[in-house]
Amino acid sequence: MTGQPLGKMRPVAGTGPAGGSRGAVFPQATGTVLGVGEVEEPDLLALIADEWTPLAVDPRDRFREACRQVACDHGGDVDPSLVRAKLLDAHGNLDIPSRQFSALWSTATGRGGYLENTDTFVPITGTGSRGNTNKACRLRRWVGDPREQGAAA
Repeated sequence: MTGQPLGKMRPVAGTGPAGGSRGAVFPQATGTVLGVGEVEEPDLLALIADEWTPLAVDPRDRFREACRQVACDHGGDVDPSLVRAKLLDAHGNLDIPSRQFSALWSTATGRGGYLENTDTFVPITGTGSRGNTNKACRLRRWVGDPREQGAAA
């Protein structure tokens, strides 16, 4: 690769304001363009190009599906420890950032959400938890029949 490092800015002559001697500043392209034009299967391209999530599955969808599976297996009740266990990777680490995992509970139980809070508290199990074992957490309940609803909202 030649030229300046990626992200370095350089003036481009003749692109400044009328009568100005300085050029506008644009990032210098140092990569290779593979092609330009319409993509026949944009969904397939999005799957391949997504570098933020494993298999291009949105963490919110994975979380919802884990909640749905737990609800199916437990008569509609959703235990946060069981949901967390379903979202662990092969190394026992949470597959979703911890803060996002916590925030998803608020979204799921908020207005129009697919879960509702109950008055029942259950202890957090040690599976995937970092120092919160035996701490009480609220049991949630799936709204409706979880077997009738798929993973995507």
